Amino acid sequence: MLTSEVGTKEFQESLRQTLDRQGFLSADKGSPFQLKAFIIEVKHPLTGFSLTVDSFVRYTLIRAKNSNVIFDDVLQGTFTATTDDAIIGVERLRLAEEGAMRANISALLIHLRTTPITD
Repeated sequence: MLTSEVGTKEFQESLRQTLDRQGFLSADKGSPFQLKAFIIEVKHPLTGFSLTVDSFVRYTLIRAKNSNVIFDDVLQGTFTATTDDAIIGVERLRLAEEGAMRANISALLIHLRTTPITD
């Protein structure tokens, strides 16, 4: 059995850095929105040569001034790591988990760019 796990702290930091690089974070403390992210589930296989991991994260975007929810959705990210990525199974699983979380954050970025923001 393989074991690996993406920690919440690592995910939150990766999410923060990505949002900052993409220009979604406000430098001032009076940001008009609040984003909450919760890892719901990370599904991974027990063994295999190609390891596919699915991540499910619930994102809630809230308008700060009136607490209106702009969106509240569970997004999925999937990534497959193969023996070309890593020979050792635990390392391959770690790469697949990290890739699934990156894919999930990418899905959020698409969601942020395509969701109309209204009052």
